[in-house]
Amino acid sequence: MIKLFSVPITQSTRQQGAKDFVRYAMEKKGAFYTATPNAEILLEAEKNPDLKKFLKSCVLNFPDSVSLRWAAEYQTKKWSKIRAILELLFLSWRKNKWKTIPQRVCGSDIFEDICREASEKNITLFLLGGLHGVAAKTKEILEKKYPKIKIVGTSEGSPKDDELVKQIANTKPQIIFVAYGCPTQEFWIAQNLKKIPTARIAMGIGGTFDFMAGHIPRAPKFMQKLGLEWLYRLIKQPSRAGRIWKAVVVFPWKVLSQ
Repeated sequence: MIKLFSVPITQSTRQQGAKDFVRYAMEKKGAFYTATPNAEILLEAEKNPDLKKFLKSCVLNFPDSVSLRWAAEYQTKKWSKIRAILELLFLSWRKNKWKTIPQRVCGSDIFEDICREASEKNITLFLLGGLHGVAAKTKEILEKKYPKIKIVGTSEGSPKDDELVKQIANTKPQIIFVAYGCPTQEFWIAQNLKKIPTARIAMGIGGTFDFMAGHIPRAPKFMQKLGLEWLYRLIKQPSRAGRIWKAVVVFPWKVLSQ
């Protein structure tokens, strides 16, 4: 792993990352934390010691942002600041040259990769969070795509509901995906995963259920490949402008200022 702002970031492909995740799910003992940090989450962790502590305790931190790949390359290659700025401005063409972190590992993508791997290994899953029935819809979609998958339950329950933990435990999941948004989902995992005896690994996945259920559309594939998914989301959700400013402008400035 390479560290960015003292947070270890996993240096693997999406395919290998999914296999590693499922390997932890098959352990006989333990409760393992994972996350999908992006630029915004790393900035939040700089202000939130509890979030940083959680991220530092994760066995896998998948880089859900092309800017993390850029930051890792700047850090290891020791570019000049001018070179770093140019690399960032032309990242759509330059990012394929960056090797320190081999690829962006989007949470929504690796979620499905993990589900596919889990279906082949007879592993049980629980989908927690989301609104408007998106977790249940995601379960329905996954069961059609992967007939062998074992999703033992879904819930939109509140993260403050103590009874919810007991209900989840009764379904005996090995993997729990939590979609409460950062940092609520990370704190829920830290506080509750060890209370569920069969659970071996959990990951916060933000709006993944919304994407899979079609509640919120993802950027076209060509924009994803160019590293411009943030622009699509800004057009579709102007209310995210503040968050996108942090990811696109504030994060690179922080990296270059270190």
